[in-house]
Amino acid sequence: MWERDIQCLLPECNVLTYPIVDRALSQWTAKSLESQAKRMETLGNLALGKPVVVLATVEEASQFVGAPVTVLSHMLTLR
Repeated sequence: MWERDIQCLLPECNVLTYPIVDRALSQWTAKSLESQAKRMETLGNLALGKPVVVLATVEEASQFVGAPVTVLSHMLTLR
């Protein structure tokens, strides 16, 4: 909901989310794989210095994140 509102106000900006990754009995669920993909997309854009708007709750924003150099060293771009 907020994503659409912000995108309407700032059409030139990429609006991303930074969800919490869920784990169920130490196994990844389909939902958490999707969440992990969204997190990595957001971190990748931030590490590359792209102008983005990140929507996150306080809990999501306060999660530990490695240094940008760590994110960049683990990025893989498929074409």
